[in-house]
Amino acid sequence: WSSYQYAGAAARAANALKSRDPKLAQTYQESALRAMAFGERQAANKTIGKVERDSRNLAALELYRLTGDSSWHQLFLQTTMFKDPQKDVFVWDEHDQRDAAFLYARLPKNLVDSTVQKNAIAALIRDADVAKSVGDQTAFKWSKELPYMPLGWGTGLGAPKEMSMVRAHYLTGDGKYLRSSVLATQFALGANPD
Repeated sequence: WSSYQYAGAAARAANALKSRDPKLAQTYQESALRAMAFGERQAANKTIGKVERDSRNLAALELYRLTGDSSWHQLFLQTTMFKDPQKDVFVWDEHDQRDAAFLYARLPKNLVDSTVQKNAIAALIRDADVAKSVGDQTAFKWSKELPYMPLGWGTGLGAPKEMSMVRAHYLTGDGKYLRSSVLATQFALGANPD
């Protein structure tokens, strides 16, 4: 699990460094590939759990974006939830593929499976719509990742949950998501009953 997480982060760093520091980008790319290979060797000897699957999914996608190697795209497609148009980006105790969905949504059309990309975008927008509806119903416009999740579960209002709305704004340009995400941040900045 941690090897997959590292592989994804190192691949993302390598991608960001390509134009700024190609030598360092190469170092991160090689490190990401080694971490992914280690993770794959470990996974071959056991059953992959939900957390490992989702970390593996994102790492494969980050490596695909970085290297263009279609084998990483195939691994992403094997482990993505977005072959099913009804799947959400996050389902408690089932999967969390929010980051992978957002990355896949932004890849060029010629590099993706168009149906999977369309499903990922739709899932991201549904997620944002839920977060927006929570904010629309509260006096101080706060939002949560999951409407039914109690605040005591580590989703307190001091850490506003507007990422889905920011992502939906990026993908659609619709100002309602930007307005709602800005309003959601204000609870932690003093627009609250205290």
